[in-house]
Amino acid sequence: MILGIIKTRLPSNRSPLYVVCLILWLNGKLFAQEESRDSNMVVCLCADADLSPAGVMLAHEHAKGFFKLSYAAMRMNMQHIFSGTDLIKESNVFNSYLMAPTYMTMDMHMIMLMYGVTNRLSIMTMLGYNVNNMSMTSFASSAGSTNVASGGHSHGGGTGEMDMKSSGFGDTKIQASYQFVNNKLDVFGNIGLSLPTGNFYFSGEDNDAMYPNQRYPYSMQLGSGSFELLSGIVGLYSTGKLISGVQVNSIIRIHDNEIGYRKGDEINANVWIAYKWLSWFSSSVRVNGVSESSINGLDADLTAIMEPAADYRNYGGNWLNFYLGANFYFNKSIFQDSKLAVEIGAPVYNNVSGMQMVAEYGGVFNWSFYF
Repeated sequence: MILGIIKTRLPSNRSPLYVVCLILWLNGKLFAQEESRDSNMVVCLCADADLSPAGVMLAHEHAKGFFKLSYAAMRMNMQHIFSGTDLIKESNVFNSYLMAPTYMTMDMHMIMLMYGVTNRLSIMTMLGYNVNNMSMTSFASSAGSTNVASGGHSHGGGTGEMDMKSSGFGDTKIQASYQFVNNKLDVFGNIGLSLPTGNFYFSGEDNDAMYPNQRYPYSMQLGSGSFELLSGIVGLYSTGKLISGVQVNSIIRIHDNEIGYRKGDEINANVWIAYKWLSWFSSSVRVNGVSESSINGLDADLTAIMEPAADYRNYGGNWLNFYLGANFYFNKSIFQDSKLAVEIGAPVYNNVSGMQMVAEYGGVFNWSFYF
């Protein structure tokens, strides 16, 4: 907007140096006004002031000139197969596919670094490392045969169970968070970009049971292959030791990846209540809702009939999860100004597109250092 005003009001005979000087002057004025507002704020660089649950990020003000370094580990265990809102049997899967999933784990390890540019504005970058494991069984083995479809290896004397594993760095996220309101009610907004640094061409080895030297299905890939627009808003209401919060985040995939598909857009909402019982301990209850649209396009190298995860129609849906959490605060020794947060949760509602495995339970571990 500033550039638009300059273009319309600047005489044509002005030099580019004049434009640069004018922009610098305007920026100086804007930051001076913000510093004036910040001088009236009280921002605590204290780990024990952050009551947000382990699975909620960018929901706490950060002091100017200081850092927050966090390590987070998340695990999701998936087992049951749903179609829509209904739990279905393995035999229903074999009506359409050669293989049926029996178990899957998704692990994510994340390092996040946040810096307070002002008492209102913070910037953040996050890099993740993903590990995905999936076990499947073939139609032949389910029917009682010792022959394994696709030439796969078997466990326990020909049970026909096969495994896939993918691991590596995921996409990199860069975001900025701004605090619009600072009172009993705090309001934050964040915006950012996810960079497609994760491998979305992950393939099986030569001896892979199902995908020898072939690309793995969508859910086993480490990145989306697309630039993604990240945005969100957070509201916190504090009454002494009790804090309630609402957060809504969105992920918009901007374009198809090089393979020819685009993962679905996503809305993720959290509502939580946290209470600080002691100077070193707080607990929380959180409800998490996720809505994801279907995949747009497809990977033409995947054979959809092989298994549900290889079929682009089996992605997207709506999920509701419930979490219980606890935070532990450290103010002594080498762990001074740090917070250890844990959460465990399970789904209470699943409504999926096509046939999909859903979470049985999940957990989050988060250790943050403020300095």
